[in-house]
Amino acid sequence: MILDPEAHGRTDTAIRALLALGYEQVEDKIAWQSCHKAGPASFTLVSSHEAAARLLTPYLFPATAPGFTLYLHVGPVPAWDFAHTSDRHLERLHVSEDELLTAQYDVGTRCWSIWEEESQRGLLWIHSLEDLPAWHQTAPFRNLIHWALAHTSAVLLHAGTVDNLLLAGKGGSGKSTTVAACALAGMGTCGDDMIAVEDLHAYPVFNSVKLDASQAQRLGFGIGLQVSEKAAYRYTDLGMRVPLLAEITAIIIPIVSNADRCSVEPVSAAVALLALGPSTAFLLRGHEQQSLEKIKALVRAVPCYELKLSHDLKDVTDTLSFLKDSV
Repeated sequence: MILDPEAHGRTDTAIRALLALGYEQVEDKIAWQSCHKAGPASFTLVSSHEAAARLLTPYLFPATAPGFTLYLHVGPVPAWDFAHTSDRHLERLHVSEDELLTAQYDVGTRCWSIWEEESQRGLLWIHSLEDLPAWHQTAPFRNLIHWALAHTSAVLLHAGTVDNLLLAGKGGSGKSTTVAACALAGMGTCGDDMIAVEDLHAYPVFNSVKLDASQAQRLGFGIGLQVSEKAAYRYTDLGMRVPLLAEITAIIIPIVSNADRCSVEPVSAAVALLALGPSTAFLLRGHEQQSLEKIKALVRAVPCYELKLSHDLKDVTDTLSFLKDSV
């Protein structure tokens, strides 16, 4: 939807008023404060609802220094009745013309996410914990972190890492199983689904790996948190090594196959861009152009390869172990 400037400005004003109300709701009754990592950055979480904070923080990594501030409130949520710049499914998105104010409202769950760049503050306003989708537990404040990084040199990506290798691909491409198998074999990982990247370095954001039940069983995992037909686990609970940062020396695009042995072929930066860009833009709405420019710079800076995965997990881990030492 294309808005005229006057309607755009009215929406900005209304969202800023809502943001101020949310801040006031939290500050009137602060029940929780904690510091967490957001890739190369960090943030302070301030909440008026202790149970909500306890639900959403176990899959975050702790930080020792404060950074930007995220407010968390649970209570009756004003419905979206503003003009908006984009909609998809049950979501409403608005980005101000100067891109310094970003807001998203989920109609189905009655959940607001708002980020104000000038003040380096954001708000997650939830109608009720019962309405909150389970993915919020394993990737909490995902959109707010994405927006907070948008005006920096860092970017949140739909990708994973195995030591110095970045794994790119849409859902179902084998990233999570590959990352989990390699991590169990002793290699480090910054994540299997969402990582932050800055200056050819990957950073962990969420302490979670999500697997299909069959793959979790294949790897010997127990029953995890159920998230959208997948089971979620914390890397640290599984004894996996999560480095604070990892240098990226190559991009690997895994492809599921029934081959007996893995095979590796070099691919162009354009192929890697297609593996990273669309899926990142689909999951992380708003500021897509900034993300795309950072992804373009990344895929041009390092060699890119396609990895056809065999059905033998040991062969997969051996192949990745060889690649990480040879690129």
